[in-house]
Amino acid sequence: MLLTAIQIKYIRVLHRLQDVQSVKLADVAEVLHVSKPSVHNMFQKLKRFGLIVQDEKGYSRLTELGKETARQYEEEYTILFSFLTEILHLEKEIAQENAIALMGSEKCGAQDLCHSIEKFREKIA
Repeated sequence: MLLTAIQIKYIRVLHRLQDVQSVKLADVAEVLHVSKPSVHNMFQKLKRFGLIVQDEKGYSRLTELGKETARQYEEEYTILFSFLTEILHLEKEIAQENAIALMGSEKCGAQDLCHSIEKFREKIA
């Protein structure tokens, strides 16, 4: 499943937060520095994709599909971020934004790029 860069940010935050607490809209809004209505709108989209569910108290969590999707994106993010910082020597904040942007490409996902990076790293190791 290909998500946009913004959707990936939301999924990653929800994935990290749900490991330590029940997640409310306000928690995600605080981490991403966005409004609660923005989080609500995005969560409605992610629910339609079957990635999250919300209970009657307003707590959100990833579905099994959501967890698997988040794990996949985390793996890609780690590869891209480490390449951008360790090989290209980009600053952390720039690398973070660029890794997410690459993952959220509308034309293709980052899987092929990550595979090529891994092959490149093997050659230079």
